[in-house]
Amino acid sequence: MSNFRVGQKVVCVDDSPGKGTGRAPTFSKGEVCEVTRLEPLYECVAVGVNGEDWTWHPSRFRPVVERKTDISIFTQMLGPQRELVSLTTGERPK
Repeated sequence: MSNFRVGQKVVCVDDSPGKGTGRAPTFSKGEVCEVTRLEPLYECVAVGVNGEDWTWHPSRFRPVVERKTDISIFTQMLGPQRELVSLTTGERPK
């Protein structure tokens, strides 16, 4: 089956029309959804859209990768600046 788990955020990577009744919602590529249940028998994942669950093949989604943002290098750039001094003359460059 898939490596998805209930509650996991996934992003749509395949928004081509699905087979079935035609009443399923359409996803937009890049849209983020949440896995609401797994259907091992049919090898599908259910994702929540507008308060309803819809089953889709896992290949239509990939896990959302959440990265911790580290802006410390930018905050350091905003701190006090050091002045350049020539090691040979001790003067500041112009």
